[in-house]
Amino acid sequence: MVSIHQPSAKLLYEFHKLYLLSFNGKLIYHGYVKDLLNYFERFDVACPQFHNPADHALEVASGDYGDEVIDSMAE
Repeated sequence: MVSIHQPSAKLLYEFHKLYLLSFNGKLIYHGYVKDLLNYFERFDVACPQFHNPADHALEVASGDYGDEVIDSMAE
């Protein structure tokens, strides 16, 4: 297990699985890194084109898209 903060996209994709916690400690994703962007699309928080997926994950986890998104992902 490794804890990383603000990794580059290249570094993020070196990992096989990701355990993503929100700012309030809720588990919002646990799975393969390669499936992360599809997961975000299911909750209408798609990663913008040319945006670092790791940065986008941190934005979602920090509540930039609203607490209701975090609550939905945590169910």
